[in-house]
Amino acid sequence: MSQESYFSTLSFQQKIRWLLHFGKTKFKHKERQQCFALASHVPSGSTIYDIGANVGKFTKEFAAAHNGQTRVVAFEPGEYCLSILNRVAGRMDNVEVVEAGVAEFDGEDELKTPIKDSGLMRIGLAQVGGTIDHEHIASPIKLISLDSYRQQNASGPVHLMKIDVEGGELGVLKGASETLKTCKPVLFIEIDAKMTKRYGHEPEAVFSLLRGHGYTAHIENQSGAWVPADGYQRSTDYLFKVLSN
Repeated sequence: MSQESYFSTLSFQQKIRWLLHFGKTKFKHKERQQCFALASHVPSGSTIYDIGANVGKFTKEFAAAHNGQTRVVAFEPGEYCLSILNRVAGRMDNVEVVEAGVAEFDGEDELKTPIKDSGLMRIGLAQVGGTIDHEHIASPIKLISLDSYRQQNASGPVHLMKIDVEGGELGVLKGASETLKTCKPVLFIEIDAKMTKRYGHEPEAVFSLLRGHGYTAHIENQSGAWVPADGYQRSTDYLFKVLSN
């Protein structure tokens, strides 16, 4: 379905919401400072993967980092988000949009998007797989692993990966085993115990897997500095780096 055709399927209320999402994503730069700070961990010319790109707020800022001298690959499976992401960032010369969810294996699954009582979609909480205890819309999507993507596209090294997949982080990382081994990218991951529980594991499983690849975890303190974190402490964003990074 084309982006224009998808927009036409939305209710009037959803169209108003879509326009608000588009406007905020296109014209506001709330995430710029954070994205530029994350990009400072890698050199100019780096490749950045935005996994769970949503509507593209991080994607467009990563693309502007280092004066635009980055290459950004944005992975997003949801039609609603893609209809905004492609308009905001998909036309940028240094951005590639991959219309798929990222998982341990290639295949197909459903994207489950919770629905508010008003009927509006909670696009920020959409998940692939796992259990969900809210009313939701289930949409068929394509899945790809990061190792498979890099092999299929003869892709070079990736230097930084932002992962925001509502509890599905472990599957993403398991499907990137070779990528982690050979590229050792800096990882910026949102981890929430309530979300990982939906996938049948505790957050420690993510930390354990990454320790096996030589990563150390860091958490941001009140001063904005990244300090070592000995495992999961609370629901927040974590920065993982190998010693050489």
